[in-house]
Amino acid sequence: MHVDAMDTPQLVAVVPIGPDTTATELMVMSWFAAGHEVLWIPIIEVGSDREGAEHARVDAEQIGEPRVLRAMADLAGLPHGIKGWLVHAHLDNTCVVAVRGSTPWPSERSPTRSPVRR
Repeated sequence: MHVDAMDTPQLVAVVPIGPDTTATELMVMSWFAAGHEVLWIPIIEVGSDREGAEHARVDAEQIGEPRVLRAMADLAGLPHGIKGWLVHAHLDNTCVVAVRGSTPWPSERSPTRSPVRR
């Protein structure tokens, strides 16, 4: 991706765009390129054991609130290893999940529905 210092808004590629870039990755990049905010909502998994709910509550406290992402580079600031829904500012549902691992790229999960509804 070519980034010119005079372009507005500026894009910063977290990883280079190449032949292996998925349609989902390109879609998320287009949200940021259009200047839209993206909401990251952490997915808190609850175990089936007796302490599952308590562990989930502690995890939720440690992970914190949903985060508003305004640029691609904000994906790198997500908590490492925690899955979360990526919701475009103008949508009420999503099929995109992002987790910061070795690369902070989103992936598509299907068939699932996000908890976001209007």
